[in-house]
Amino acid sequence: MNQVFKLTLKREVCFVAAELGMLGDKFDTKDVVSLVARLTKDEPREVKYAFYFNNPGQLIGYQEVAIGGMNSVIWDAKIVFSSALLCGASNIILVHNHPMSTNDRFSPGDIKCLKGLIPGAVAIGVAIWDSIVVCGERWASLRDFGLMPNVGETLKDAEKAAEAAEGSRS
Repeated sequence: MNQVFKLTLKREVCFVAAELGMLGDKFDTKDVVSLVARLTKDEPREVKYAFYFNNPGQLIGYQEVAIGGMNSVIWDAKIVFSSALLCGASNIILVHNHPMSTNDRFSPGDIKCLKGLIPGAVAIGVAIWDSIVVCGERWASLRDFGLMPNVGETLKDAEKAAEAAEGSRS
C-alpha cells in the first residue's frame, strides 16, 4: 500500500530576528550576518541557512537547511527551494559558517554548489540575492565582491543545454 503524506507549513515566530529588527523592514546584510554569527557561535560544524524574503525585501522566514562536518556541507536544493515555495518567497540569501577556520573566503566547492542552485532558482522564479560566509565576526559576501553568478548567463547556458538535448533526440 502506498503512503500518502499530508503536507503542511508550520510557521514559528522568530524572536531572534525580531530582536534584530529584521521582521517587517527591508533586510540588511549585516543583520543576517549578525544572526548567523549568533546562531553558530559555539557550533563546531558547518551549518547552512536560507533566509527567505518577499518582493519588497522583507524577511518572511529562515531555515537551517543543512549541517555538515567541520570543513564542509552542501546545499540540498530540494530543501532550499521547497521551503521557498511553501513560504511564498521571492528572494533568498544563502549563508553558511566556517567554524574551524579564520578563513572568510569562499571555497571552490562553495562556488560550485551555488552555481548548481542558480538554474533551480530561475526555474521556480526565485532570485538568489546573495551568498555569504560567516567566520566569527568576519564575513564575506559574493554580491559585495561582484561575484554572484549572472542569472542571464545561467539562462543562456540552460537554453543551450536544452537545445543540445533536443538535437540529440532528433
